[in-house]
Amino acid sequence: MIRAGGKHILAEFKTKDKKLINNWRKLEKHLEEVAIKNGFSDKTKIHRFTPYGLTIIAVLGESHIILHTYPEYNHLSFDCYTCFGNPRNVMRDITKKLKLELLQTKELLRGKDISELEQERDWMNGSLSQGLIIKYHIKKKLFSRKSKYQQIDIIENEYFGKMLFLDYDLQIAEKDAHIYNSSLVTPIVKQGSKIDKVLILGGGDGGVANELIKNDVKEVIVCDIDREVIEACKKFMPEIWGNALNSQKVDVVISNASKYLNKKNKFDAIIYDLTSHPNKPIKVSRENFLRKIFLNIQNNLKSDGFLSMQCSPEGDTETLKLVEKLLKTYFVQTTFLKSFIPSYCCNWIFAASRKK
Repeated sequence: MIRAGGKHILAEFKTKDKKLINNWRKLEKHLEEVAIKNGFSDKTKIHRFTPYGLTIIAVLGESHIILHTYPEYNHLSFDCYTCFGNPRNVMRDITKKLKLELLQTKELLRGKDISELEQERDWMNGSLSQGLIIKYHIKKKLFSRKSKYQQIDIIENEYFGKMLFLDYDLQIAEKDAHIYNSSLVTPIVKQGSKIDKVLILGGGDGGVANELIKNDVKEVIVCDIDREVIEACKKFMPEIWGNALNSQKVDVVISNASKYLNKKNKFDAIIYDLTSHPNKPIKVSRENFLRKIFLNIQNNLKSDGFLSMQCSPEGDTETLKLVEKLLKTYFVQTTFLKSFIPSYCCNWIFAASRKK
């Protein structure tokens, strides 16, 4: 049996001062002051990225403090591990000195009792959402693999059935997949115009494609960047793919969504089943990323074509305001739909718009 030997805290922050979190001299000075105040002696190492961004590591004997800064996103990541004292005090002092806004935090007790760790293996930790950390019991682990793009996990849960997680974020659950999928499909197939050809951006679990086939859409293209997600879902979650699994009406394209949209195809409708928070480093802001992809979607729609998209949880007002602003720029007649997804433990917002 091992006993807890240290406390480890991870946090994500937002800041309005881009210059400060790109100023290595000031950050090093502040980090040294915080370390000394909390009883640490430190040795600092700094790496500067081009054109901006820093990693600063303070080695504190049996402990460490690490800052990763992303000035282009107003973002700072914090990591503190200590075998004595309280890393929360370190985080509090860093927050105050750099005038940071806390977005997310996670605490770990290192060197736990082995029996506790064995129990934790039976649970899948979802991401922090709206102030909640959601855990899903793993009745059986069906698939776990790190692809080129992300961590893929498929588990079986007593209540929700088979569940797909990407980078530990729940994507779809067998029990309530129909709610999510119909929330994306119904607004476009029930609007009165004939819908024959539909592009899905994302949707590698196959659920949206299946819902379109059930609604007699003649041609469906699933454009997903990660082949391993598609293959894993076909093998371990064929119920989600349903009738789309072997349908000749469905074509799967392995491609980055933006690159595929550059081909300027014409669709009756496009379904955006991608995240609104790109988790890979990109050279533009989130607003510019979404602005570009919305413009490309508009260019790939037929006259009076439709866009349907998943937006975010109801509590993510920042994303909802951004999406609403951009949809008004490129589309008309936007309607928002709120659906409660039990496996998400919250209301999810969907939007449907017509091309200008």
